Amino acid sequence: MTNDYNPDYATHPGEHLEEYLEHDGYPITHHTDELWEFMSALIAQKPGVRIDSRRARQLAEWTKYSADLWLNLQAQYDTHPNSHYRCTVHDHWEGGKHQCPRGKYCPKCGGKVEKVN
Repeated sequence: MTNDYNPDYATHPGEHLEEYLEHDGYPITHHTDELWEFMSALIAQKPGVRIDSRRARQLAEWTKYSADLWLNLQAQYDTHPNSHYRCTVHDHWEGGKHQCPRGKYCPKCGGKVEKVN
């Protein structure tokens, strides 16, 4: 049996990190060191914040996932054609993380979809 599932979106690596933190009960607030600041910015999907090899190694040491996994998540997000489009209505929804298909209207509300960086 093969897996033929091919979604029309890629999930931001910050969403994966947020799920990991929530699952293991780590609060992302009230931390001041550099790694926590980076993770907070990644979860918030701030422009220009991405996982490079140094950050992947740091995340691998801190989580149970390999550096290759974190790099692959970033690469998939960076190269997927629908990854940088977001519903204008849902920008506030779950921190603005709802990814909508490019060139279409949002399947949740019918709102306009626009390109984000």
